[in-house]
Amino acid sequence: MWESLKSLLRISKHNVNNIDNSLFTIKVLKDFDEKDLDKVIAKLKNKSIDGFILKRALSKAQTESLVKYFSSLEERDLIQKRGVGSYPKSFLSLLYGLETEKGYFKNNEKVGKDVLEKTGFDLQSFFLDIMSKFNGNKKVFIKSNKSNGGTFAPFNFRSLSENESNIPLHCEDCHYSWMTNDVRNLGFNELEPGAIPFYITLQKSNGGNLLLFDARWTTGQITTKLGKDYHQIINPDGTKINCSPSGVRRMPIDTEPGDLIIFNGNEIWHMVERGSGGKKRLTVGGFLNTTKEGEVEIWA
Repeated sequence: MWESLKSLLRISKHNVNNIDNSLFTIKVLKDFDEKDLDKVIAKLKNKSIDGFILKRALSKAQTESLVKYFSSLEERDLIQKRGVGSYPKSFLSLLYGLETEKGYFKNNEKVGKDVLEKTGFDLQSFFLDIMSKFNGNKKVFIKSNKSNGGTFAPFNFRSLSENESNIPLHCEDCHYSWMTNDVRNLGFNELEPGAIPFYITLQKSNGGNLLLFDARWTTGQITTKLGKDYHQIINPDGTKINCSPSGVRRMPIDTEPGDLIIFNGNEIWHMVERGSGGKKRLTVGGFLNTTKEGEVEIWA
């Protein structure tokens, strides 16, 4: 079932001529009984659909309980209160910092239990269940660290403070090309390209939209800054793709609290705009990979 995207695709105040709401195929699912629910991951993998939005994946009460939980993280000084907040620390952040924190993978096993204990809502089981439904009810599991034991985080809370931070231009596959040999040799980096991002919007800010750009990952691409928030992509042949407001076409995605989005961000270049309006932009999500057996593993 398709739903009009007018309420989901907010026109940016920047250069309306470069906004193209038909740039990518984003299918909106209204509930858990949609006939295509079990084909979500297959259609993303074969690129017949660029993304899905599951409306009201979480109830208002569940969403509010997670917002309250996030506030408790701040009170416990487990997450920074300004700029970009992240809990638990994402694995990619760990890699880029060349950190090998003792106990990182063991500590991740406690994350889902803590959310359940503090909120009464089993968020970890929810993600496992919904990704199974997205994949024809096949097995889903939290990615384990085969080298040293423990698991990757099952999900990651991320906040953007108003007027302070955005999430810069990237696609997930760029990370595997840009990581240094030192990072690859840390021993616990068992990730593969093709990780598909997903997240649930918990709290909106004014702005803070996800922007999908008319550009897909090619090996050898790099980025350079264009002003405060924006970047350009430099292709291996030296040509440039301007991803500033005056540049290449882009498609803004605006989700409501409780909505889940999953999209081919492994190869579609994207960013999150700076928000404003007195509220932080708050999401919770992660990434998924499919195994050789066609099962799904999730991690953050």
